[in-house]
Amino acid sequence: MATERVTKALSIKPKCTPSDTVAPEWLPNTNYTVPTLVRYQGQLYKLLQNHTSSIPWRPTETPALWVIPTPCGITEWQPQTEYGIGSRVTYKLSNYVCIQAHSSQNAWNPPATPALWNQFYLIQAIDVSKNPAKLGETITITVQLNPDIKGIGVMINGSPGTTQKLQFTDYVGNHRVHVLAVNADRLEETRFVDIKVERADFFVPQIQVSCPDIREVTFSVPDPTTYVPIDATYNWDLGPVGAWVARESSITVSLQEALRPDRPYTTFDVSLRITWHNNGLAEAARTFTFWNRYVLEKMRGLIKPIVTYDHHIRPGSDSVPASCDIHNIEDENIYLSKKSTQYLWENPETRPVFNAESEDIDVEIGPDSKVSVDCTLPNKLPRAAAGFIVHLSGSSASGKQVRVSCYFETGSQAEARVVSNPIVIEALKEMRTKSNNPAKESFTRNELEAHLASQPGGISKTVRSALGEPTNVLPRHRQLTRGAAGDGSLEREPCFPDQSPPEDDLACVLQEEYKDVWLPPRIVNAFKGDIIITHGDGSPFCNLFRHVNDVDLSDPETLFMEGLYHYQPYSHCGIMTQNHYEVRHCYMSQDRLLNYLRGEFLGVKGTDGVEPDKLRYGWPGAITQTVDEAFKSTYREDPESGLTFWFAPFSFHAGIVDGQVVEPLVMKVDPFAEVQNPAYRDKVMKIADHSKDINAHYRPFANSDGFISDTSRNNPQIAPDRPGWWASGSIPASSATYLRACVKSEQPPVLLEGKTGTTTEEDIEEKDKKLGAAIVPSGTADGLYKYAPPERRCMATWLYNVMYNKANEKVEIPGPSGLVGDAADDWGNQFANAFIFGNEDDKDEDNWRYPGTTSTVTPSDLLFWDAPSSINALGEQFGLYGYSEKLIYREGEYQYRQISRWVREPKKSDVAGYVYWQGIAVEGATVIIGGQSVPTDASGHFTITKVPVGHSQIVAGKEVPYQYDTGSVLVWAEGKAAVDIVENVVAAVDITLEYPPNMYREITITGNMYGVDTESGDDEYPEPNPQVFSFNKLHLGPDKLHLEDVWDCGWGGECYTKFRWWLDYVGGDVTFHVIAELWESTDENPNGDPCDTDDRTLIIKKDETLKPRYLLINPDGKDKASYGVTITNTLRP
Repeated sequence: MATERVTKALSIKPKCTPSDTVAPEWLPNTNYTVPTLVRYQGQLYKLLQNHTSSIPWRPTETPALWVIPTPCGITEWQPQTEYGIGSRVTYKLSNYVCIQAHSSQNAWNPPATPALWNQFYLIQAIDVSKNPAKLGETITITVQLNPDIKGIGVMINGSPGTTQKLQFTDYVGNHRVHVLAVNADRLEETRFVDIKVERADFFVPQIQVSCPDIREVTFSVPDPTTYVPIDATYNWDLGPVGAWVARESSITVSLQEALRPDRPYTTFDVSLRITWHNNGLAEAARTFTFWNRYVLEKMRGLIKPIVTYDHHIRPGSDSVPASCDIHNIEDENIYLSKKSTQYLWENPETRPVFNAESEDIDVEIGPDSKVSVDCTLPNKLPRAAAGFIVHLSGSSASGKQVRVSCYFETGSQAEARVVSNPIVIEALKEMRTKSNNPAKESFTRNELEAHLASQPGGISKTVRSALGEPTNVLPRHRQLTRGAAGDGSLEREPCFPDQSPPEDDLACVLQEEYKDVWLPPRIVNAFKGDIIITHGDGSPFCNLFRHVNDVDLSDPETLFMEGLYHYQPYSHCGIMTQNHYEVRHCYMSQDRLLNYLRGEFLGVKGTDGVEPDKLRYGWPGAITQTVDEAFKSTYREDPESGLTFWFAPFSFHAGIVDGQVVEPLVMKVDPFAEVQNPAYRDKVMKIADHSKDINAHYRPFANSDGFISDTSRNNPQIAPDRPGWWASGSIPASSATYLRACVKSEQPPVLLEGKTGTTTEEDIEEKDKKLGAAIVPSGTADGLYKYAPPERRCMATWLYNVMYNKANEKVEIPGPSGLVGDAADDWGNQFANAFIFGNEDDKDEDNWRYPGTTSTVTPSDLLFWDAPSSINALGEQFGLYGYSEKLIYREGEYQYRQISRWVREPKKSDVAGYVYWQGIAVEGATVIIGGQSVPTDASGHFTITKVPVGHSQIVAGKEVPYQYDTGSVLVWAEGKAAVDIVENVVAAVDITLEYPPNMYREITITGNMYGVDTESGDDEYPEPNPQVFSFNKLHLGPDKLHLEDVWDCGWGGECYTKFRWWLDYVGGDVTFHVIAELWESTDENPNGDPCDTDDRTLIIKKDETLKPRYLLINPDGKDKASYGVTITNTLRP
């Protein structure tokens, strides 16, 4: 009966009076008659009885005369309020519906008056597939919702959806799952599910994912061959993406087509079934959510079409050819009307310069169509440039703004570093020796790590640290301050042959010595002053704001698009202090914090959380790191304990936290605003310089109150002065409030929202409001945004849950499991109270469950900051960034080079000669010596003047076609020569260009297999028809003599085929050995001997393509496997 009354009440919407209804102020000595509305002390009241008012009869004192009218929507319960059947309230975080109309009194709160109120739930039940479960075992959480309440969204451990498949792989013990339900009326309900995880006594695959790009997502299982045979079969099912059968424990796919263009995210289950002989079986599944950057950008008012292009460019004689393909996935035309070109400079301190004013273009791209846009640089690339950017702008047929940027590089050298670490040098030497190619040009760090990991003992933290810290920077202009002679000169310092001399009498002279150099990773599209925004490393405060709105955005038109919830996918940010290579940010090391545990019981530390002082003053605070350190991880020594801690605050991969995947961004000055007013770039570069002078410690409370990061010395939150203390005098900050502090240190000031230092409702753009941007009614400090109690409670609840689980992991008290319960609660309360109130010592109270409204800024909020619009007569700038794009990361690599050194030589002379290609002098070849480059003229001749005398190397190159039997590719033909330059004598030198070494080959194998399983008579089961396989970009040569792999497939319940191949390098030709086999048995496994085999060896000559076929037939002629294969042997580009 009670359930029926609740159901009926929930279906009723009582008549209500909006709280902002206009009404006069209550006055004494006034005749009031029903119905009358008045305001008193800001509250709206409704008259119940006619009377003449007096001062003692104020509305707050006379509930018999005045009552608060029935409120609309969901409100906190309060006394002296009129409620009707169906009114909904919250009281102490529980939800109630009114089942009998009444006016409330002080003692009539909902729990005390069951005749007036009934509690109701958004969540009816939570089903758990396994509890307890084994470590790594798939657990399915299913949330059953109240059918009488519509539009409920659910988040399970921060991921959207009523059903989630989870894997706990970190520790044995209790794991608490956080379930949150919210609906469009802002009703919310939190539940916790405790799952006991036990040690597994069998193999459980742990599904992992890496995502450098949404078009290159790799799902994998770590170290499966420890438990399963090497010939096991991996059956991957990726839901809407597709299903694959593989022989390897990883699979790489593109999710581009699976991401719906009308949804901000796509959620699907990834399942894996591993089988092997003797009926071996292992299974796992896990839910992933992939956020769609395209839709999120569109919600911010921009269409950013999908682009593909080759970022490697080869400069021509008078221009630099380049193009990019643009895919319009909209259902309307888009039009590109403006193009602007910007240079990428070698010098990391140089302000980016545009080639010219924006030019008009006319490119139309139809719905779901692709167009190749010419991005050719019409002039030679400047000598100090490492590439260029092409920015394209336009609009859609419906008027939406369209933006595209393409980045092209020649290959930077100015940041290369000579490697001096003996571990790295010896490893690279051994790798070159094993490759049979002492002149092999380069190895990536991943290749080096794989080599070291394969050695006895494997890769260690010491070695990994060495990999991240190559030394002896090859000098840039601003760093050239110390010479080998110790006299402050640059003489004998390493240099590059094409590097511009920093002093007139210096020459870069080739030496008879070879060194390993490290070309560090870089962010191609991040310049000094730009802001990097990523998902962070998953540590509690770094990941906090991802859980500001734990709701299922299943209907973006009602929940997401109406701005009821912030969209908060990002969790960490920093400012670039150099172009491409260096970033400064504010961060707290979780590992270091958890080294300072408080409380002890039975010899186990951490029963009372962590030391409050270490939580309040988070280390290392504001730090400057190279991109390599910040993205790849590095060690730092804790100045208080002397211990070293390893952390990597940023990620160039799409972030994967709680199964959610988000691509990192670069926030920058709008390029089309910058080309009109270069002062905008000057401003952000000055802010980057300011950041180096602003010291900060990480304060969790800054995530609640952004104003505490004020840099003025009268800020009471600044750390006290303690001699020798690392945090002495530093400001408290989070990663985002630190960046705001840097911006606010600039004078004249920069205003980020609106025209004054206080943001009003009118200053917030509608598109930002739809994504959750809000301010308090009285106004919010510029650059900060309002966070209401439900949002803050949601974050605090998630944080409490994370630290609750962390305590269960860290605090292992011997004896009954209940002994750790209080420790887990202490940890959760301490961290949640530190975040909500700045009370780092409060571990016993759960006051964090009742937060107020505050203002701060988060990494995702930075995207709300306005684009630059103007600079007034006082120098105040309105707007700063206002534009973002996907972060473009380039991996570093090790190279073995003959190096040059600076030699002081004031004498100069000229060099002249011809460049030949296949016996003919060629026009347009690029010739480089002494930091100068010139093209050859129509006759193939060149002259370079004022080259320092001495022994130097001259290099020439030109892009040429390379023909093979079924097509052609463009390759870079290059020639080098040593030349002795003598004063007053023109040095004559001719250079002959050659193809890249013909011994380096690239092999491609593609094929399909048609299978037939005839059961009886003419019943054939031609499945699968066909199965396609490919092995791409297989590299063979003196550095790699042998490759092998296998592909297999089963069908019809009893047929199985295997295609094994071996490639061997023979002086440029390649032998292709294949054993194709067919089995027919009672299952799809290779039981017993194969019923048919095709064993052949072919020779694929240089630049040849072969198309062999392989037909396998069961002796009874009923079961067949037919292969068609294409193998190509081309020159490695």
